[in-house]
Amino acid sequence: MTLSLTNLQWSDDGLTPTPFYALDGRLVIDIDGKGFFDAVILPLELGEQLARWQALVKFNIVQTFTYHSMECDEGPLLIFRQLTPTSWTLVSPWEEHPAPRDLSLQHLIDLAQTFHALLSQGRAARHQR
Repeated sequence: MTLSLTNLQWSDDGLTPTPFYALDGRLVIDIDGKGFFDAVILPLELGEQLARWQALVKFNIVQTFTYHSMECDEGPLLIFRQLTPTSWTLVSPWEEHPAPRDLSLQHLIDLAQTFHALLSQGRAARHQR
């Protein structure tokens, strides 16, 4: 599973704190070489929601993750859904190909950590300009 966060576009004019809507970026998730998700999202918004989910998981409060965006009223754009005590899947109304139904919780934690690392790199690059 690979994840990329590209085409980061800032529009906040240096506001502090940076509002969720101040950054757009293209999120691409590929699974086994096939496109699963490819859309322009609000990365700060997703990052905050992932951080809350990760905090719960850290305390063994394991539950479905849903990413809702204030820019879209279609419902959740990305879901980490638990199917059995040991198997998870990804779901999205925008998915290009279905995700495997046997992902581990660790796969999803790693995906969230990768997203946060990419977001941090994008923020650091912005401040180096």
